[in-house]
Amino acid sequence: ASAVLLNPAFATLTFVAFILVWLIPHMQTLAMLDWRIYRFMNWSMVVSGFIYWWLVLDHRPRPPGRMTPGVRVLSPGITMTPQILAGAIVTFSKTDLYPIFEICGRAFTFNVLTGQLVGGVIMWVPAAIIESIGGLLALRQWLRLSRSGRIRRESDDRRRAAAARATARSAG
Repeated sequence: ASAVLLNPAFATLTFVAFILVWLIPHMQTLAMLDWRIYRFMNWSMVVSGFIYWWLVLDHRPRPPGRMTPGVRVLSPGITMTPQILAGAIVTFSKTDLYPIFEICGRAFTFNVLTGQLVGGVIMWVPAAIIESIGGLLALRQWLRLSRSGRIRRESDDRRRAAAARATARSAG
């Protein structure tokens, strides 16, 4: 189970999928009307977020880390894009996407579309900032690993394998 959960592609897709699925108005309505779905929504976001960021911010080279340093740097930019798009859709929507909040209550007494605009900007800008900071931290770690010579290069691995084959042939 941990091999699947900690697979970088699965963890990244799961993280983004949960973000997007819970922004679908119908899913948000279901979550607001059923405490079990609401709890699952929150825990799915927390767990998928911890797994994703643990992989991205891992300080070890690969292996034993599960992502290469370069993928760790690129991954936040990839996961940021759908979050920005979803935030922009919510921000610029001219209709009330989440009418359930009329029933459940709104935290602020804004006009509905103003509140949605603020909510969309909150989903858009802080997510982009956090993802950018994560990418910069991953870049810093990549530079540290590179300076200390702890990054294994495939070309080095191929040279070692070729040298081992040549030694085996000459010995045999």
